[in-house]
Amino acid sequence: PLKEPPRMPIIAITGTNGKTTTTRMTSHIMSVAGRKPGMVCTDGIFLDGDLLEKGDNCNRPGHLRVLTSKDVNCAVLETHQAGILTSGFAFHFCDIGVCLNVSEDHLGEVNIDTVEQMAVVKSAVPERARQAAVLNADDPHCLAMFDKMTAKQKCLVTMESSRDQLVGRHGDALSCCCVLEVIDGRQCIVIYDKALRLPLM
Repeated sequence: PLKEPPRMPIIAITGTNGKTTTTRMTSHIMSVAGRKPGMVCTDGIFLDGDLLEKGDNCNRPGHLRVLTSKDVNCAVLETHQAGILTSGFAFHFCDIGVCLNVSEDHLGEVNIDTVEQMAVVKSAVPERARQAAVLNADDPHCLAMFDKMTAKQKCLVTMESSRDQLVGRHGDALSCCCVLEVIDGRQCIVIYDKALRLPLM
C-alpha cells in the first residue's frame, strides 16, 4: 500500500546440517508455485534460478543482495551461525523461520564452544518468525525453542513421534505438525493442520 515500506516475504532456514538442501528445496517449491524466489545458500546467490554470485554468501551482505533485488518477489535465505555472529541479520523479522537441528559441528568457530551456545544463536532465526516457526521435534535443542516462539503458527516435524504425542506435550500451542504414519502398509508423510489431515507422499 502507499506510504508503506516495500517488503518481500522471507523464509529463513538455519540448522547445523541440511540447510543448503532444505533452502534449495524450498526455493524450488516457491518457483513451482509461481513465485520468483531469490535464494542464498552456501553455493551462491540465485535470483529466480539464475546464479548471481558463486560461493557462501549466507550473511547480511548476501541476504541484502536478494532483499534489494527487483527481479524476485520472495526470499529463501540460508542463515548460518557464522553469518549471524559476524554481521547480524539483514531483516528485523521473517515470515517463516526454520531450525533443522543443532549439533557439535562447527563448535570452536566464532567463539561458540558448546552445543547450548550454538542453540541460542540458531534460535534467533525462528524467534524472528511472524507467520510460522518450523522446528525439528526430534532434536531436543530445537524442541526447547518451541515455547519461545511468537509466530502465529508453531509447526513441528518428526520422524519419531506421533501427532497425539506432540499434541499431548504442546496442546493448543501446536498449530500443525508433519509426522510419519503407516498407510496401507507403506510409510507416508502426513501433515496435520488443526482438523485437516493431509497424507502428502
